[in-house]
Amino acid sequence: MTVDKNILLPVALVLVVLAGLPLSLDLWEPLELKAYDLRAQATQKLFPEPLPVSERVAVVGIKGQEILKQKPIIFWYPEFGRFIQLMGQSGAKIVFIDLIAVHSLREKIRSAISSITLEEGNEKSLEFLDLVGENADNAIIGSMLSAPEGMKIFQGVSSEAVPFYYEMMQFMPGVLPADVSLTADRDSIIRRQKLSGNSDIPSLIELVYQHSVGQGPVPDNVLINYSLEESIPIHSFSDILEGRAEMEQFRGKIVLLGFISSFEDAHSTPMGKYLPGVVIHALAVERLLGGSAPR
Repeated sequence: MTVDKNILLPVALVLVVLAGLPLSLDLWEPLELKAYDLRAQATQKLFPEPLPVSERVAVVGIKGQEILKQKPIIFWYPEFGRFIQLMGQSGAKIVFIDLIAVHSLREKIRSAISSITLEEGNEKSLEFLDLVGENADNAIIGSMLSAPEGMKIFQGVSSEAVPFYYEMMQFMPGVLPADVSLTADRDSIIRRQKLSGNSDIPSLIELVYQHSVGQGPVPDNVLINYSLEESIPIHSFSDILEGRAEMEQFRGKIVLLGFISSFEDAHSTPMGKYLPGVVIHALAVERLLGGSAPR
């Protein structure tokens, strides 16, 4: 069979292009991502004014360094429980807990007691310590069990960690697990957030879509507009607990509780700086609710 020589060159060129396509994607993708970052940074400098938002999203920030100076995080369970109660009383629609209470204080105390030798006659002291741990655990569990019917609680979980009451959550009518994994590009920068999580557990943004949007086509992901950062209110966890915050402002809101310090749960963004994970989650939720798209 005779092959037309005029066909050989075009076919050879096509084969060369196809063979080099994976290499070209690896070459161009980092440049495309970097170009996106530069455009986002330039846009924020050129248009620094805050953008309009849905006013349905609020962040409650915990300053890790401040609270850890007072006591270890495991001893803050009663305050976390109190926070959930206050959100229920204020009429919040959704409360997202971007904290994972991995350890049971009661079990920690029991483990510590079993590892030391105590003198006889200390039964009452042991009973007291056990009660302290049980009450602390029940403070957060009880607040979830008694949450108002109209308020949903999304408890953050990850593939590495779940709260100690995870198995009990199936008996808590208004509590749902939410995958807290953020969607990072190959360079570890977070530019968009997928609706589906990295596990069988739905992501926060997927749950928000189901419970707050629930109509129209389901997007695969949302592109985060970091220019909205200044428009998302961040309230103080301490101010709320100590009665210095106006609680009516949380009525009907999606409230996200998490660390806002520079060393706890901080992630790289296209703006050239790190942001707390809870703030990035809030920006993704805001975009899902109809906030301004990146220019």
